[in-house]
Amino acid sequence: MSSPDTPQVSVVICTRNRAASLRETLNSVLTAAKAAPDVTLEVVVVDNGSTDGTAERVREWAANADLDVRIAPEPRVGLANARNTGVEAARGDIIVFTDDDCRPQEDFFTALIKNYAEHDGPVIIGGRVELGDPQDLPMTIKTDKDPATFDGVDPGAFLIGSNLTMNRAAWRKVGLMDERLGAGTPLKASEETDYIHRAWLAGIPIHYRPDLCVFHFHGRRSLDDMKKLWAGYSIGNGALFAKYWGTPYTRLLRWNVKNAVKELLGGPKVDATLGLTYRTMVLGNAEGMLRYWTQTPKQQPAAPATSASPTTSEA
Repeated sequence: MSSPDTPQVSVVICTRNRAASLRETLNSVLTAAKAAPDVTLEVVVVDNGSTDGTAERVREWAANADLDVRIAPEPRVGLANARNTGVEAARGDIIVFTDDDCRPQEDFFTALIKNYAEHDGPVIIGGRVELGDPQDLPMTIKTDKDPATFDGVDPGAFLIGSNLTMNRAAWRKVGLMDERLGAGTPLKASEETDYIHRAWLAGIPIHYRPDLCVFHFHGRRSLDDMKKLWAGYSIGNGALFAKYWGTPYTRLLRWNVKNAVKELLGGPKVDATLGLTYRTMVLGNAEGMLRYWTQTPKQQPAAPATSASPTTSEA
């Protein structure tokens, strides 16, 4: 039985054709939920146009789990689309975003409630992302051991979207994620970076808390995997430079160009072992800027919906 003073938590998991790994994610959420019996918890699985029977498999899993699980269909491919749909369908005061290849630590929800108890107004809190499988490359993780508060400098390096949480007040103030950006779009990435930047501009405190931990089983093990992901991030960041052109945000682009010039003159690469260079980063940034200016309509994200999506279905 939950306490009336404990906020309800909505875990939003967006997925597309990853039914097998999603099952492990759901298992770990259930384990963490059982370790925090005082927390009122729901799981919203956003099926982002899957063709592998994801929805049916989720229903089968939910039938044998003591957990409130609902499915929110979102046929428009794109992670930002899916996340917006997930939050509109969610009923919780605290929104937790994680991915279908992640598994929260057993004490995740206990740590979550503890951290939110320290804040009254709008707030965004992200946590640690550890490598789930030691055979995977050490990428898309964040293992800093010390708590931190965002200072406005580099939102892309501060939090990771696979362990991103916020309260409903923050979501209402910032609005929807920008559906022009992110996985599943020509702009590849950076919808979370954009969201954090917009939250900071809105005056919302943004914190990193290492006790809030998930494990990422991303499965990338080759240098080609690393370079492909790197290229996508570079394009996504370039889109943000275009979106915020003429603002202080573009100092990050100047920093990239400066390091690329130093690299050409014999300076260090981003990672010589992995073959990651500032030159390829800047080329990706330029591509992302061009794609943003030529391929996307110039509208801002709409205001968030106030009620659950009518397409939500019970699992």
